[in-house]
Amino acid sequence: MAGNVKEKEACIVFDCMGTLVQPFGIVRGEKLGKISEHISVKGSVYSRRISKTNPISDLLKENPNLILANLDYAPEKIDQFDPNLKFKELAKNKEVPLKIGLHFSTKLSPRSILNIVSLNETLTFGAIQETINYMRKNYPIDLIIGVVLIIDVDMKNILYLGVVGGKIFPGTYRLMRNLNTKGINIYIASGDRPESLLKIALKLGIQKKNIFGYASPEDKRALIQHLKQKYQYVLMVGNDKSDIPALEAADLSIVTVQQNVDEQAIKVADKVISNLSQLMAVIRAFLRSTFQVL
Repeated sequence: MAGNVKEKEACIVFDCMGTLVQPFGIVRGEKLGKISEHISVKGSVYSRRISKTNPISDLLKENPNLILANLDYAPEKIDQFDPNLKFKELAKNKEVPLKIGLHFSTKLSPRSILNIVSLNETLTFGAIQETINYMRKNYPIDLIIGVVLIIDVDMKNILYLGVVGGKIFPGTYRLMRNLNTKGINIYIASGDRPESLLKIALKLGIQKKNIFGYASPEDKRALIQHLKQKYQYVLMVGNDKSDIPALEAADLSIVTVQQNVDEQAIKVADKVISNLSQLMAVIRAFLRSTFQVL
């Protein structure tokens, strides 16, 4: 069959951070003090800048007692808080409730995490604002992705504050135009804040209804299975362990290694690419092999 793929014959699902967007991170240390060039954790050094590794994810991997929880406010909203405001004080405010977003913890319930954050008397919004502004001024980011709280499950306390910013990878805009031209519908499924993903989607020309934020690994897998009912071929592009269930469920699974990548994800992938500029060639070859020619 020659020509473009029919409207409902193919779609592609992207993870976000490390796949479409290059992440940059800042981690503030145990006493949530002044931002320094590096912080040391159990003998390992975590840089503020992310190149091939992510200091926040590395921190969690090195310390099994730590879990991550997203502070569920837009950066613009955080800018408006009183710098001296603490979580314990905010937890008492009925008009502006304390909001914690997605976390992937089996060690603590959502209520337990919220209670830990609500009782914290150390972290102020001024410290968060300072860290966000430092990121904005010192890193080549397109937007702030989110603020994360890193909690010790044994101590039941916030030990680290993380801020993640992102810059859309080179070639991504061109890739989106090519996919749209070929009639391949585009989705994003990511564990990041939905509001941040919508900003990225707006820049890339992806429809709002195709954005799935705060998506767990099982949510991503379920999305792939749902899309298989609508499309003949469903492709998945990711780079992280959390993408593995979706990669396994897709008709074509692609892992990109342009950022930090999980070795297990590479093992389950049908194709591995070094950057997104190689993706269209992979898609063309796959669809040709199934008698679909772009």
